[in-house]
Amino acid sequence: MVLVAEAAVWLLRPRPAPIAPAPTQASDWFTGAQIERGQDFDRGQDWLYLAGIGVEAIVLIVLATGRPQVVRRALTRATARPLAGTAIVGAGVSVVVAVVTLPIGLAAHDRAVDYGLSVQGTGSWLADAAKSTVIGALVAGVAAAVLGALVRRLPRAWWIPGAGATVAIAAAITWIAPVVLAPLFNKFEKLPPGNPARAEVLRLAHDAGVKVGGVYRVNASRKVRALNAYVDGIGSTRRVVLYDNLISGTDHAERRPSRAARASRPAHPAPSPPTSSRSRSPPLWSASPATSSRARSRRAPTPSRSTSLTTREPSSRCSESSRPRRSQTPARPRCPPS
Repeated sequence: MVLVAEAAVWLLRPRPAPIAPAPTQASDWFTGAQIERGQDFDRGQDWLYLAGIGVEAIVLIVLATGRPQVVRRALTRATARPLAGTAIVGAGVSVVVAVVTLPIGLAAHDRAVDYGLSVQGTGSWLADAAKSTVIGALVAGVAAAVLGALVRRLPRAWWIPGAGATVAIAAAITWIAPVVLAPLFNKFEKLPPGNPARAEVLRLAHDAGVKVGGVYRVNASRKVRALNAYVDGIGSTRRVVLYDNLISGTDHAERRPSRAARASRPAHPAPSPPTSSRSRSPPLWSASPATSSRARSRRAPTPSRSTSLTTREPSSRCSESSRPRRSQTPARPRCPPS
């Protein structure tokens, strides 16, 4: 499976070689107190992320080896109809993992709100988590049914077509995500020809050798205050998505590093229906019931060489500021040197 996955990455790499990201330093845009505060936030989210992985591992080990009575009864019923039963079991495991990790995800979201990176209410966040849980359960159910059928037909060599099926499912999710999944969480608007931001992105994509089908704006400001841009989709659905506060809250010079960094990397793969990516800039949706909260809250970007602009508060004014308390919103960054 690893070899197949690596081959897929090689085939999907941008051609020619990507351009280098625009050089930038966090200290050019942030005060020392702001950088320290961002690192403090990131450390806490990392611990929550590791706790989530630990909880998931414990749950899966208990379900696989402990076989609680309720699990044994479910497996016994599933054997009556192998294909449907396998799908139900796969979906059920996905839902269980999502439920047990929900408190950790909620804690990560609350920290993002406390640090001023998120403005999404708890009710809205829970609604998004519920949507992600349903999506993850559907994907897990289909994947379990496919792999279960392969195991029954090819008990010794199931892993060979299974690897191909895994890649195919991931590619299908990546293809449908921008047009089917993402609109369930946010509103997207295609930027018209002649739009300055669209023209700049298409120029960067051309220089990087990346083909994109369109440039879209997402109404991210109703959930987050971070600035971001990302590449989504594959083939006919590939597109560049810009946060609305990136377009309206920054000037040309501030947008370039963020977009150049995105253009220098290939499109992110579809989130494994339930993998957690270590990426600092995922889309605002996630097909993972277990990690949808972490994808948005845990890895809310902090100042770094390639993403130093993503947590900048949209503002047309700059000023020095002392380190704010946790309950306060992030201080405004100081103006970069001319």
